[in-house]
Amino acid sequence: MARKVANGQIEEEDLMDEEGEVMCVSLPPPPPSNISWDQYINSPDEEPPQLGRKQDLKVEQKHYKASVCVTEACPIEMRKLLDILEVIAPYKHFHKLRQFCHMKLPPGFPVKLDIPVFPTVTAVITLEKYEEVQTETSKFLVPRD
Repeated sequence: MARKVANGQIEEEDLMDEEGEVMCVSLPPPPPSNISWDQYINSPDEEPPQLGRKQDLKVEQKHYKASVCVTEACPIEMRKLLDILEVIAPYKHFHKLRQFCHMKLPPGFPVKLDIPVFPTVTAVITLEKYEEVQTETSKFLVPRD
């Protein structure tokens, strides 16, 4: 029975139970293939030979618009932002933001990012007031080794 299924040679009587009724309604068998194993294995990956039924494939592409505003006057480096995003990137939505920041962006630090997260949801991140504060070293206890 398994050999018949593998070769596409299954007949209706093979699907009947003891009472002679069809156990399941199935699609008709696919047309026989006249492609040899060597032809199949040596075919290019981009155009594999058609085996079995004709496939009905659909490709949908959606393009979304993202925007970024950058400044060269900000003392923070882009690398530091990427380090922060590395920590929170396990959340898949922040991962998209991190991927966006890894793209070729204009020089400078992004002060506003506007990127789509879902088709109807957009993430807007804005750096409005930046103030660098020096923390006293006495507030930290760094071990010697």
